[in-house]
Amino acid sequence: MCSEPQHRAGVCPECKGVVLVTIRECTPARDAAVHGLLLLLILSTVAMAARFAGVSEDRINLVAQLIIPAGLAWLLLTGYYRAAEEGFFCRACGYSE
Repeated sequence: MCSEPQHRAGVCPECKGVVLVTIRECTPARDAAVHGLLLLLILSTVAMAARFAGVSEDRINLVAQLIIPAGLAWLLLTGYYRAAEEGFFCRACGYSE
């Protein structure tokens, strides 16, 4: 998913002419999916370690109820960011980026 392109003035590095830079912000869905899978991996690892340590299933469920909201907050705050793509084409010399 990308936002509508925005424009700003820029300078061509080749001929120093004025160019119109196009900026699009994209949300990388793959990164959000990877962070979600890491959250599930952490939750599964904690549950397995607790089970091997002899912790009761009720306590494991309680810990899961605490980890899931914290993990979702972590996912929303740090995992789901927006990356900006910039590009331009210089009409004077034909340089593009």
